[in-house]
Amino acid sequence: MEKDKITFPNYLIQKISRDAPSYQISENYGRRGGYYGDSEEYGKSYKSICIYVQNGIGNETELFKSIAKAAFKIQSSNKRKYPLIVFGFGNTSNLQHENKFFDFGYISDKHNVNRVAETMSRISGNNTVTKAIIPELFPKVDIRSLYSGKIKIDDDDLLIIVGKKNEVFFDKKIEFKLKNKIRKRILFVEICKDNIHWQYKNYNPEYKTMVQNKQLNKNVNIHRYFSKSKLQRIKNDFKFLIKLINSSYGEFDFAIRNNYFNIYYKGNSLAKIEPKKDDLYKISINAKFFDGTKADNSIFYTSKRNNNIVLTNKQLHRFFQRKHLTELASRIKKVHNGEEIDFEQSLITDNLNKEKVIIIDRQITDYILKRKRLDLLALVQKERNKYQFLVMEVKLGNNSELKNKVASQLDEYLKHIQSNFDDYKKCYEIHFEQKKELGLIDIPKSKNIEIVKPVKGIILVGGYSGIAKKQIDELKSTFPHLKVKQFTNEL
Repeated sequence: MEKDKITFPNYLIQKISRDAPSYQISENYGRRGGYYGDSEEYGKSYKSICIYVQNGIGNETELFKSIAKAAFKIQSSNKRKYPLIVFGFGNTSNLQHENKFFDFGYISDKHNVNRVAETMSRISGNNTVTKAIIPELFPKVDIRSLYSGKIKIDDDDLLIIVGKKNEVFFDKKIEFKLKNKIRKRILFVEICKDNIHWQYKNYNPEYKTMVQNKQLNKNVNIHRYFSKSKLQRIKNDFKFLIKLINSSYGEFDFAIRNNYFNIYYKGNSLAKIEPKKDDLYKISINAKFFDGTKADNSIFYTSKRNNNIVLTNKQLHRFFQRKHLTELASRIKKVHNGEEIDFEQSLITDNLNKEKVIIIDRQITDYILKRKRLDLLALVQKERNKYQFLVMEVKLGNNSELKNKVASQLDEYLKHIQSNFDDYKKCYEIHFEQKKELGLIDIPKSKNIEIVKPVKGIILVGGYSGIAKKQIDELKSTFPHLKVKQFTNEL
């Protein structure tokens, strides 16, 4: 691991900061919330930060500095004092500490990065520990000698655990103390051979990890591709399905996500497929599409619970046979999510295998956008294998959002991708390479592409030309920098 290039992901700093508990400033340790003592001003910060460091990783100084810097950024908006306490854990029955804490809460605290990192390194040491157990959440000491008034971990504390992959465990006797509120305020910094996993909100091996792979990217806030091992599994196990999807001329679509993929049918998610351990796959299908179909039979899968079906790799071909997919598709047709989805789907199917425009992904979001989603993301050829992002917002001519809302949305998305360009560039260069390797992209013929600036945007308007005309004119007048393309059914 390149220890001189470790960066704490910005999206995670923002996420953890947003989760900080609120408090009334005027009630805080005698500090005044304004000119008057009875001010009702509120702030946000964690009551304390407790860092647990595995024994034997004392040489990870750059990682420790990165964590310390992030802690100060997370607490930067606070207006109250808080303790930062460093504990060590390994194969002892108690947490190790230096019988002191850092008293923080001021703007100048960021200058103490090295002091905190040095303390983490010193407490961790360099003795080899292969199975490290966190024996308690707070040390069994005379509390007055450590931090006056604090006797246990609070729901409003932030816990940061630093250790090696597959070597960190909680002692069973403290599991009952890990209430949901505390679990949701745990960040596990997992040291792997070539990367760091930043796992936040739930200390649980099954929790989906947010990966910072230093060989691929720093500060990743969008991760829509497979790890190398999962890519090889998908490539080996789903050749039959990719062949079927390619022969559907766009009616079925294979969409790569964060180490899983979705199968779409005419713009609706038909199934979510996640690789699991031991050649198992978890398949999630909406009950109204699946229940009572021919595929809903235990001869085709290992187990079923709610909407989650578990299959071995040997069962995939029989489960995803054409007859089953056709029946699921017919269920989706009955639901029919509207004309706008149909229009979006026709844009994808009518632009397959074009070198100048590649519609690379649909329903795009990331850790910062959260529930907001871009309709379509395309790559537009600039020269040879150099492409630019083209953000597509799709609306029907009779949609009331066409006048102003869609333009402000598009502007927001463009600024977001521009400000996170390196993340998006790396993500979709890998995304393209993996789709190419899986056989999902035929044209262009090059195995990889380079994505370059600037980021472009377009509003695609379909049908209802009479109703749309006035709204489009107003849209162009208000947002002259945005491109609008109208599709009509005029004969």
